[in-house]
Amino acid sequence: MKLLTIFASLLFSLNFLTTQMHANTTAFYLSGAIKEFYRNSISEDRAYFLSDGIFNLSLSKGYDSHITFSFKGFNREMDIEIQFAAPMNQIPSKGIYRNAREYYSSSKIAPVLAMRISNIGFSNFGEFEIYEIEYGDNEEIKAFAADFAMKEFNTKPLFGSIRFNSAVPIKNRFLQARKKDSANIFLRQKNILSDGNQKVLISGEPNEFVVKELPYGGEGIEVFIHGNYESWTLDFAAPVGMKLNKGIYQSSSRYPFHGYNEAGIGVAKSRSCSAMPRGYFEVIDIRRNDFDKIDFLKLQFSIETEDSEIYEGTIDYTAPPHQDPEFDEDD
Repeated sequence: MKLLTIFASLLFSLNFLTTQMHANTTAFYLSGAIKEFYRNSISEDRAYFLSDGIFNLSLSKGYDSHITFSFKGFNREMDIEIQFAAPMNQIPSKGIYRNAREYYSSSKIAPVLAMRISNIGFSNFGEFEIYEIEYGDNEEIKAFAADFAMKEFNTKPLFGSIRFNSAVPIKNRFLQARKKDSANIFLRQKNILSDGNQKVLISGEPNEFVVKELPYGGEGIEVFIHGNYESWTLDFAAPVGMKLNKGIYQSSSRYPFHGYNEAGIGVAKSRSCSAMPRGYFEVIDIRRNDFDKIDFLKLQFSIETEDSEIYEGTIDYTAPPHQDPEFDEDD
């Protein structure tokens, strides 16, 4: 009975979000790995409204101008604070902010997306998009609409939407992303400003992400990521003549020029191939269909190129459903 009540409440919340398309709404919506961040017995998807708690939104101006959103539930179930900031010396405005870091570790050129739950902070990274922001005469925030996605290094992503006195509908952009082939692929490069490594998520939206069979034969997969300014291609292949099975594959040979005793890996960035990639990939799970083709594959990997670029991440690949060809009646 309790589960039925929770389910009915969730359906009502989702219906409210979709029907209040043109009315000003104040709402806070969470989806995804809530339990990874907030260790409490709340449901995976949750919507909060004015009747559920206290909403607050404020702007702090200065060299690190940022917007602070907070929500405190009346039943103490949720106590959360989220900060959104543009790069240093910029005031947050409408637009997409990618490769955001949590506040204290961000560089001056990186946007900020920081979250605290019950006064516990997280070393997260992610992106956010501000659709609407309206200031009053005293620079108080009169209306605000934003979506965000964030994750810690070893967690699944958390997605959210904030609407504060806004008529912007809560979109299902991030919910759709959860239902696509899942992949988190990062590129680590030398950061001259901080004299350290800068880690960038390259498989997230709005980049196009495609997984397909290897172009020159062999068993494995090719991952293609197409961004606005650059594109990447990653290849993972079993040793020549062998099946891909669960286990760890160490390799320093470039696909498709690897041999019988070593797996092949490949990295191409904007059509420029790495001549000497080295690293490993681990097949965590793999299943084949009746035609002995890979139907499902989960792997994690770490590859370094001769330019000291390091690609690492996890791929969950599910092959598209097989469809019989359609023929015209004349055929």
